[in-house]
Amino acid sequence: MVLRRGGTLRVDGEFSIYSGATVTIGEGATLSLGSGYVNGDASISCFLDVRIGHGVAIGPEFMLIDDDRHQLSGTRGTSGPIVVGDHVWLGSRVTVLKGVTIGNGAVIAAGSVVTKDVAAGELWGGVPARHLRTVEWT
Repeated sequence: MVLRRGGTLRVDGEFSIYSGATVTIGEGATLSLGSGYVNGDASISCFLDVRIGHGVAIGPEFMLIDDDRHQLSGTRGTSGPIVVGDHVWLGSRVTVLKGVTIGNGAVIAAGSVVTKDVAAGELWGGVPARHLRTVEWT
């Protein structure tokens, strides 16, 4: 874990981050965790604002980054907060990019790259991820 000067980590429940995971919180950034877990070899890079809700299950090799962290010649890098709602399941090797909100009860299929907002209770998958169907909870 890397926590830069002025960075903030808030934990509002029991949240487990398993072996091999990397968490970076940049200067002035805030990472807020509810409850749940992140499996091994995951990467959370918070340079602005990341909020992960309660009852969240995240698979191995997950990657989340809220900032481009680079500039191409003649362009400006951008950032945007990421919000993961309550009771969200994120499969293995899912990537969540800047500015995305994932609604409560959503499920993201393994290997997906999430580039835009996901509504509550929806199943998304693919590269880039797209809506597949509504989640049927029993």
